[in-house]
Amino acid sequence: MYSNDYTGWFAKFTGKKRGVAPETNSMTKIAGSFTDFASKLNKGVEVWSTETGYDLSERSVQRAIPIGSKSNEITQADWLIRLGLLYARQGIDRVFYYQLYDNNDPGTDTGTPYGFSGLLDKTGKRRAVADYVHQITALMGNYYYYNTINQDPLVDIYQSGKKRMYILVVPDEVDRKEKYELDLNFAKKAIIRTLNPGSNQMTSKEVDTDNGILEIEVTETPVFVEAK
Repeated sequence: MYSNDYTGWFAKFTGKKRGVAPETNSMTKIAGSFTDFASKLNKGVEVWSTETGYDLSERSVQRAIPIGSKSNEITQADWLIRLGLLYARQGIDRVFYYQLYDNNDPGTDTGTPYGFSGLLDKTGKRRAVADYVHQITALMGNYYYYNTINQDPLVDIYQSGKKRMYILVVPDEVDRKEKYELDLNFAKKAIIRTLNPGSNQMTSKEVDTDNGILEIEVTETPVFVEAK
């Protein structure tokens, strides 16, 4: 399932013929309908999303777009990570991103929808989304989705044993920012980690809380917070 606004005859009049942020269309509802059906079967059936992604070609109906100061490559990375978070909220068991490598050679553009959808380009160079996947896996590969405590900005909780990670993001595509007060249960300090394109590691900083409350600016790029 691909996240775009080019669905059906109505798109002829309203669609921008491009990819859109995953929370801004019907993907949440569709994914939830599949997991709801699987749970009714009561047979331990897993639900997989076997193909999804965003392209970088300006000619693709599945393209990611520049937003604010972010290039289309950074938007591609943001949206793919947010898509994984969305599926986790809906109980999807596995997600397969299309695709690892580009179909097209650098500097060429055949106009196909998925020629530049790779997490890596055709030479094997990592894009920002591949950096993000590496960083998130290194930070919290053993964590599981626990619950969501706020909808806008979205605030998800992931757990691993007694450890908790909070992931916050604004579910939009207009460079929107929101202030949020995160309750860290009287923790005196918090560690804030931000995704870092071109690196193997996130950037991190340790900050004081106000009696366990952390006021944080949330953007359309996910940010990762844990109490210390």
